[in-house]
Parts: sequence; C-alpha cells; structure tokens
Amino acid sequence: IESIKTTPLTPLMKITQFITSFATGCIFLTGSASATILFSQRVPNPELEDSASGSDVDGFFGGGSQSADNLTLASPAIAHTVTWWGIFGEEGVPVNPVSFDLIFYADASGLPDKNSVLSSTNVTFTTLTDTGENFGENPWGDNVYVFQANLTPTSLPGGEQIWFSVLADSGSADDGDFRWRSDDNGDPAAFRVRLAEATTFIAASGDFSFVLEGVPEPSTTALLGLGGLALILRRRK
Repeated sequence: IESIKTTPLTPLMKITQFITSFATGCIFLTGSASATILFSQRVPNPELEDSASGSDVDGFFGGGSQSADNLTLASPAIAHTVTWWGIFGEEGVPVNPVSFDLIFYADASGLPDKNSVLSSTNVTFTTLTDTGENFGENPWGDNVYVFQANLTPTSLPGGEQIWFSVLADSGSADDGDFRWRSDDNGDPAAFRVRLAEATTFIAASGDFSFVLEGVPEPSTTALLGLGGLALILRRRK
C-alpha cells in the first residue's frame, strides 16, 4: 500500500494561499458577481419632456439615422446588461423581428469616434414588450416599448466621456422606424443621417433613456500588490 505524506500548512503558507485565493477570487467575481447599476438615465417627466430620436438603418426615408448619447462612469467597469426604451413611429409595429446593434464608442473632441468602437453587440427581438405607457403620456400617443439585452462583456473606462448608441434594423422605413426615447432638455448627444454617406456624427442635445448594469473592475494596482506580496512570502518560505 502506497503511503501518502501530507505536510501541515505553516502560518506563512496559509497567508500565501489566502492572498493567492483572494486575488483569483477578485478576478472571478468581476465576471460573475450580481450586476449593479453603472449608469441610469430616464425621461424625468414624460408628459412635458417626452421626445424620441430616430436610430434605425431603415429610417430617414430609407437612408438611415443613428443617435448616440454620452456617459461617464465613475470608475472602470465591466458592462453586462443594458435596458432601453423607444417607440416605432406613427404607431408602426414592425412585422419582422427587430435587431439592434448596441455600440460603445470612444470620444473624439466631444463626439462619438465612429472609427474607435469599444464594443458592439447585436441582438434580435422576435416579440415586443409594451410598457403600457404612451408617448407623451397621452392616450393617443405611440406605445412605448422596453428592451433589455445581455452585452458581450465590455470593459469600459472610468473618468472619461464615452458614447453609447442603439441602432435598430426594423425593416420598416419611416412610419415604422425605431425612435429612441429621450428628453430634449438633456446634455450633449450626437446624431447622423444617411448612414452610407455620413462618416461623422454631429452635435445634438438630449438624454436618451437607458440603464447600464455591470460590475466594477478590480483595481489593477491592488491585484498587482497582492500578487507581489504572495511572491515575496513564497520566497521567504
């Protein structure tokens, strides 16, 4: 019978094991922890301030239009989920499934940098979720729909302006194109029309309705410090 020799952990070995496990756990939790709200923006008073801006490849007489809104996170984070609200013009409801490109852009002189995409996720909805609200809080207003999607895990910077865009493909030109719900009295936004021709965004204003969820990134300095301490302790062992 082969005997197996076990060696009790010394206090130093226990500390080293704890630090290593802790650092590994931080990395694991970044990808799996329950999401928290990283950024939230809703129309504050729909009855007075409800607006909507076209963001659909089939909009603007078939030439397409795209809206984007700025945001700044307090610290670096991994974005997992986004929720947004919108209408389909003139009570139009797409017959075909609606797909969206959910795009994060870097900033270039106060506008989205179309050539610097931080992340892009494509999602398709075969059914629509009606919020029960009407655009402008009027009974005859367009139905307001809510959409929620999981993002390709996206690492976003903290402390600097970036841009988020919801670009639909509704398959419905003009009357049935998607329009992103917004507040006309908001801070800077951006817009472009005739997508095949427009290589840059132009400045606009408005706060588009969306909520971004995810988890903060662990501090790189803290992880490096823990890793370094673990190596030092192992060498002294």
